[in-house]
Amino acid sequence: MPGTPFFSRAAREAVVDVAAELSLADVRRAFTDEGFAPFPGALAYRPSPAAQEQPKWVTAAEILMVAAGSMSATSRALAKSYLDGVDWTSAAKTLAALGAVEELLWLFERSAALEEDWDSLPGERLRRRLDKEGFHIDSAGRVHPSHALLLDGSLGSLSDPALIQQVLRRINKALPDDPMLAIGSAKELVEGTAKAVLTQLGKPFPATADMPVLVRQAEEALLNHPTCIDGDADGAPSVKRLLGKLTGMTDDLAKLRNEYGTGHAPSALPVGLEPRHGRLAVAAAAAWCTFMLDSLPRRT
Repeated sequence: MPGTPFFSRAAREAVVDVAAELSLADVRRAFTDEGFAPFPGALAYRPSPAAQEQPKWVTAAEILMVAAGSMSATSRALAKSYLDGVDWTSAAKTLAALGAVEELLWLFERSAALEEDWDSLPGERLRRRLDKEGFHIDSAGRVHPSHALLLDGSLGSLSDPALIQQVLRRINKALPDDPMLAIGSAKELVEGTAKAVLTQLGKPFPATADMPVLVRQAEEALLNHPTCIDGDADGAPSVKRLLGKLTGMTDDLAKLRNEYGTGHAPSALPVGLEPRHGRLAVAAAAAWCTFMLDSLPRRT
């Protein structure tokens, strides 16, 4: 059964709408700069002086596209061809394609800033879709991967990552507008990761153990607890402080879940709880889980 894509069909359609407003050369370069092969069947092509905005070379398929319709339709078709060829269930391939998406969005918004009558709606729609799916766009326009995408590579160290993958899917659905579910699922992600680590290492744990106990046992099993760090090693004090703060985040996450997360019926809806708080909880959980899972191969 095929895996769940890290980038939805709706997000891909939003990318195509952005690409439709760009030149054929820009669309192609956005993908080839990320290591994608040029569109099949490349042919040499020299534009006439009246068509200098056209690319220096095009493919046979692209020539047919140009003859059949507008440049917008051509750029749209080329972007769709690239996107349809990506295995969106692969973290590595999704990350590569994300670089092209970032470039297309930057080019689109640059054009919007230069032209007064530019329709900015496609770019706004893509930004909204990326945000809903857990991706973050910083002030420089860089698109940062979702937590599910970052964790996927680390999950390769687990013999059975199915349970954690299920929690990640629930987190992605909750992040846009359900902070209580995001907080509850973030706590579940930490618990599930701790149990998975201990199980794989053959370390028993109490069935009724609460999260702080599981976190400490897993950290000690992987020698990631501050007390496990050799005090004479280079940078030991800083490493210990960082590990202590990482553990502290899981403690605070457990408290936050008890106060606001799902799993406990509140007497009233939380006041002031916003989607950003759900994203904060997930980011804290992802930091701890990624470090633990990246450490697992050293102990197996």
